[in-house]
Amino acid sequence: MAELSPSHFRNKVYDPRASPDHSPALRATDYKCPPIATQPGRVEYRIRKITPREAFRLMDVDEENIDRIQNHTWITTTRKGEQKVNRISKTRQYALAGNSIVVACMERIFANLFAPAPRVKAEGDWITLDDLLAQS
Repeated sequence: MAELSPSHFRNKVYDPRASPDHSPALRATDYKCPPIATQPGRVEYRIRKITPREAFRLMDVDEENIDRIQNHTWITTTRKGEQKVNRISKTRQYALAGNSIVVACMERIFANLFAPAPRVKAEGDWITLDDLLAQS
């Protein structure tokens, strides 16, 4: 195993050299050189970074929309007059997935926001909470 430099442990939650039973916290820059996770008595392994497609799937995005994002292209003209085909970079796709909200979660929030007022039983009759509050 390659020895990691002390600068690798800067800004970590804790230094794994001091606490060998725990894996260090991941940093945003760890995707370039993923840390090696170890546990006593187990084989060492690298933490695999998920693909942009997997990130979108975790966010409950439909496969059709993922394909549209990953296949989206546009043409720009360079200073020399040449035309260049551009795609959405993987970094930007991770940002899109990370800045979104899970679709099923959003549906539940909206269902609760716009659902009919809940009913409660008051003195033998079912009434809405709004009616109950208006009476007091």
